[in-house]
Amino acid sequence: MTGLISVIVPAYNAEKTIEKCINSISCQSYENLEIIVINDGSKDTTEEIVSKLAEIDKRIKLITIPNVGVSHARNTGLEYVTGDFVTFVDADDTIESGMYEHLIELLRRYDADISHCSYSTIFPDGRVVPVGNVGKVIVQSKDEALDSLISGRYFAGGLCNKLYKSVLIKDIRLNEKIKINEDVLMNFEIFRNADKSVYSDKALYNYFQYDTSATHTANHLNSMKDSVFVSETIYNKSMGTSYESSAKKRMAFSKLGQFGTYSIHKGIISKEELNALKTEVKGYLSEGLYRRNDKIKFMMYSYCPWLYKAGYRIFDKIRVKKLDPVQ
Repeated sequence: MTGLISVIVPAYNAEKTIEKCINSISCQSYENLEIIVINDGSKDTTEEIVSKLAEIDKRIKLITIPNVGVSHARNTGLEYVTGDFVTFVDADDTIESGMYEHLIELLRRYDADISHCSYSTIFPDGRVVPVGNVGKVIVQSKDEALDSLISGRYFAGGLCNKLYKSVLIKDIRLNEKIKINEDVLMNFEIFRNADKSVYSDKALYNYFQYDTSATHTANHLNSMKDSVFVSETIYNKSMGTSYESSAKKRMAFSKLGQFGTYSIHKGIISKEELNALKTEVKGYLSEGLYRRNDKIKFMMYSYCPWLYKAGYRIFDKIRVKKLDPVQ
């Protein structure tokens, strides 16, 4: 299979990483590419660096826009796509040299609409931790892939490790009003347009992990609202499907997190609203949608949120964070 791949790279103040990122794309063994870099109003030398790279490699297109945010930058990039296929790369990440050749081959071999691979997390101390990477290939129907996306099984909901036929995206765009799980919501809409997808657990995308410990309460609360909005949207569109159960569990989990956040940070919503949310969560509890540790969380949120908050601070410092999809 041949065809032009459009690679969209949103970049904001990425002078330290953008050259390495673009070089990893330019050096792909699959060469039929257009590299669309959206400079999202950077105030550093990002624009100058990309301009110099574009003089050397005519496949690179630089578009500079006022700073609005990564979702707007990605949406802008979609307006410039001319390729048969679309994918994304973040400006602080890199990809392995054979990634696109592998994804194109998967599309051809399995006559699929979407192909995607696994990734490695690269930590500040230099550790490289791949997810999967044992040679597993999973071919999925529309409903099977959507169930995996919703439940977090096999693959993550991000955009950057996936290759889509351009026709699937059509008028689908990222919701620019939300800041978390916006990629999951977009993928949900794209996968609904795909009859077949294929996943390879080869870790060909390199995700660089940075310290994000300085999280403000306001940001956390907004993220929680976004998470609930996405899970509710997905559930409402999943009713009557084979993946409705997974969508409901996802929504129940996000509602539990929302209840915990509002219980710990008193006064954000009224007592009546908090009690209504508690009643909703209790309903999910009675349906058996929560695991044992979720039930314990609910009890602590309800009766001693201050104790949960104190204990979590200690736990969060010593735990090994596990955010990767279940393989």
